[in-house]
Amino acid sequence: MTFNNNFVMYKQKKELIKDLKIYQSFALKKVDIEDFKSALSKIDSALTLIEEFQSYFDLKTELNDFSEIRQKVLTEFNDHRDIYLRRYNNLLKETLTETNLEYFLIGLFCLFINK
Repeated sequence: MTFNNNFVMYKQKKELIKDLKIYQSFALKKVDIEDFKSALSKIDSALTLIEEFQSYFDLKTELNDFSEIRQKVLTEFNDHRDIYLRRYNNLLKETLTETNLEYFLIGLFCLFINK
């Protein structure tokens, strides 16, 4: 390859990594507000982008980073899901009142939004 080709490839990889950092920042912000579905969508988009350019650039570290983030988001999502399931099971044992039913329904609504 010539110097110009190497320089162009370097610039393209640098731009791609910049875009991936933006995806990562969006995904982490979505996790902070507990919007796990959107976070997973951003991460999956980044992973698709990485897979498309993997043959042109060495993106193994980025692939590992996003795979780890994806696993953490899935773990946190499942933890939240388990909490709501426990609340549901405990609610079945309680006498229903307006307060505890409303508390459960808000949690259930959040669970289905993030699914």
